[in-house]
Amino acid sequence: MKQNISDTRVAIGILESTPLDEQIDLIGANDDESTNIMQEEQPAPQYIKQESEIPKAKPKKNEKKTKTKEKATKATKKQVLSSEAEYMKEEMLQVLEKLARHELASLFLEPVPLEAAPEYDTIIKKRMDISTIRHNILEDVVTNPSQFKQDLLLIFTNAQVASVG
Repeated sequence: MKQNISDTRVAIGILESTPLDEQIDLIGANDDESTNIMQEEQPAPQYIKQESEIPKAKPKKNEKKTKTKEKATKATKKQVLSSEAEYMKEEMLQVLEKLARHELASLFLEPVPLEAAPEYDTIIKKRMDISTIRHNILEDVVTNPSQFKQDLLLIFTNAQVASVG
């Protein structure tokens, strides 16, 4: 069976590379002659190039453009991400400024002074205040709304724990 498939492929290859007038002669031959043609190993005609004579494919011009486009796309993505990060930073800072202007915010603007609450660090595991959050935003420690929310909630959680403790 494998031999028949191989013979068929050879025959198709010969037909594809054979001039039309020779194809007509091959097709017009009776079955015995066409079977003989396929079974006999004949050297490839001169007009069929050997594999070693086929020139290797040159890199397409589009491939270079594609690589350049990929680099440009990566650079654009970085710019977009950078601009998104800057936008997010500005938004978080604006929210923080609104909170800082609240009438009760003065308690949370700066870290709790140790003189005012000497045992604060034994009760509270992680200190947090508005000035620390602002610093973390500016230093890219806090880079997304989830982290921002977590730090804001920590301020209020610390206040509740310290007042009970």
